[in-house]
Order: sequence, then structure tokens, then C-alpha cells
Amino acid sequence: DDLELFRQYCQKDVELEVQVHSLLGGLPDVEQDIFTRDLEINARGMLLDCEGIDKAAALIDERAGELNTEFLALTGFNTTQRDKILQWVRNLGHNSENLQADTIDAVLDSDLPSGPVRRALEIRSQASKASTKKLDAMARQAGSDGRCRFQTR
Repeated sequence: DDLELFRQYCQKDVELEVQVHSLLGGLPDVEQDIFTRDLEINARGMLLDCEGIDKAAALIDERAGELNTEFLALTGFNTTQRDKILQWVRNLGHNSENLQADTIDAVLDSDLPSGPVRRALEIRSQASKASTKKLDAMARQAGSDGRCRFQTR
């Protein structure tokens, strides 16, 4: 049943596209050239330095581990334990609303004296930036030839 519904949907979609084409016509020559060039560029893809991405991810992971170790020694918590960290900060007399990046940056830009709270917030800020998510996403997009394709649509 699902396959039949999908087939009907595709058939209707094609019929509508034909109607739109008959009303609007094809692309003007200049636009067709741009469309074709864009398609060629996207099909060729962008070469990624997969080895460099892997090395960068390893360095970030290593630094994140160092930051987490220091943070755990300082607070007794992992940098990801938001509620516990917030309570710890409050227990030390600093009334922070939250641990969002903008809030932490504002506190660090203030006259917060050096000490465990300042260092914990500095580490938390650095640790939140030490993420390999974007690098991991880039690596997943690379084909067997090291190129990612159709990323600009």
C-alpha cells in the first residue's frame, strides 16, 4: 500500500512539474548556463583533506580530554554536567543564570576574580569549543575519492 501511495505521489509530482514547465517554459539561456555550471561544480565536488581532518579531530579530542580532566579535578564534575556545575557555581557564591556561552563570556569579561569559579568557567568555555562535530560531519560527507558533493544546495 505504501509503495502504491508513493508511486501515485511521484506520478502527480511529475504531472505538476510538466504543467509548471508548460506555463513558465524553460530557463533563459543565461540562467541555463549558470544552472549547468553549478551542477558541474557540485558534481565534481570539493576535495577534503581527510588526513588533516583526522589529525585535527585527534588533537581536539586530546585537548578536550585534558580540559575535562582538569575540570573534574577542580569541580568533581564533567564539563557536560550542566545542572551540577551551575549549582556548584552558585554554592561558591556566584549567582549565574545559566551556563550558555554568552553568559559565561559576560561573566569572564566582568571583574570575576581569579579562582576556582573563573577557571571552571574558562575550561567550560574552552571545552564547548573543543568539539569535533563539524569535522566528523565533513569526514562523513567525503566520498571514496575524498571529495564531498552537493553541499551548497
